[in-house]
Amino acid sequence: MSSCDHNLAVTVNLTSTSKIQNWAGTDDVLMRRVEADAGTSMLVLEAPKQGKVSDYEMKSADLDVELGNPDAEYSCGVKMPSGECAPVCPDLSHTGDPGVAFCAKDRARFSPSAETWERKY
Repeated sequence: MSSCDHNLAVTVNLTSTSKIQNWAGTDDVLMRRVEADAGTSMLVLEAPKQGKVSDYEMKSADLDVELGNPDAEYSCGVKMPSGECAPVCPDLSHTGDPGVAFCAKDRARFSPSAETWERKY
């Protein structure tokens, strides 16, 4: 289940996110909680079978300032199970460049760079 009051672009550290995703079991729940202008996001890993909840606070980077990206309007969003998302993070962080997502109605393609290889999901 997902909920969002409005569209919000959030930058995340893919290496850290990938490590946390790898700790998740198949029945665990992984949520990202973000408040606008907070400067951080909270990654929450719930393991219902063990009765455990782990919170990981992650600092957000201001990519518009750091990379000089112009204001952008995002026309799509991607929802996918954490098991499918887990291999995407290491792939995108491989080059150290910003990742790129190409979205269509029924699929999404992720690439570590618009000019390098891409992995289809």
